[in-house]
Amino acid sequence: MDLKRELHYDEVYLIPQKSVLKTRSDADLSLRLGNHTFDIPICPANMKSVVDENTCEFLIRKNIFYVMHRICDNEVIYNFVKDFNKKNLIVSISIGIKDKDAELLKRLKEEKQRIDYITIDIAHCHGDYTLDMVEKVREYYPDVYLIVGNIATGEAVEFFENARLKEPLKHKVDLLRCGISNGSGCSTKNSTGFLRRMISTLIDCNNKCRQIKLMADGGISENGDYIKALNCGEHVICVMAGSMFAGYEESAGDILVINDKKVKEYYGNASEKAKGNKIHVEGITKLIQYKGDMSHYIDDIKMSLSSSVSYSGKEKIIDVYNVPMVRFR
Repeated sequence: MDLKRELHYDEVYLIPQKSVLKTRSDADLSLRLGNHTFDIPICPANMKSVVDENTCEFLIRKNIFYVMHRICDNEVIYNFVKDFNKKNLIVSISIGIKDKDAELLKRLKEEKQRIDYITIDIAHCHGDYTLDMVEKVREYYPDVYLIVGNIATGEAVEFFENARLKEPLKHKVDLLRCGISNGSGCSTKNSTGFLRRMISTLIDCNNKCRQIKLMADGGISENGDYIKALNCGEHVICVMAGSMFAGYEESAGDILVINDKKVKEYYGNASEKAKGNKIHVEGITKLIQYKGDMSHYIDDIKMSLSSSVSYSGKEKIIDVYNVPMVRFR
């Protein structure tokens, strides 16, 4: 067996390039996904401990992309879609691959409810059953922007790139979510032994892309990691982060007071806390210090990304890829 070294965000850095910006505020940080353009290419993870209905509304009113979590009864998702349609807000939901998920889409379609983004949210989606749900999504919502995840290999990218769907469906998957077992709320590596580090994952997946775009998901521990992810290739266009968006006033969950300190719970979607049982748990629960208004963190991301674009020698963040990157350990 030929063992190779794989790299994560904290093992690489980028080399500064000649700047073309007069000031970092001139950097274009926008992200285009389907029919909509968002302020930044960053979004919170669709985790029950990170986003809820109120979080999603807060984010989209700030023009930040979001994905509503699916760790709930389908009636909650149904009501969420109806409510956001009534408010004329962008609708972005996640579903699984069970019959009840297809039934939910059929019901929403029959009632002419608009859905702008659908994420097929599976811990390991590289398989034929995921393609079956892709078919269902395209049957009921042929024009929706479709995100599928998670994957961790270039082979998985080729699997979806080469998939043949039934006619007259227009197209397949728009965006693949990359990253398995890197999140701080995930214990998959401990319970299953499977893991790929994010830099190696993204480079491998990017090299196999032709039409599908990529989202980096998991392992973000500081703002500089965002640009490292985006630098892994031209097809990596956005980044999803979990713990970075947890613990805020607008984050999901109640504020708890423990030892006179305000905290919020943070847990993986496969944790006992999220699942409500102890069957095949692949997530942990921990307490995160209360952080206050999420608006301040969004502003902080924008400043960090603007500086990153300036150091990269580019004008637009969408063009920041293949900047020289070095391993330092």
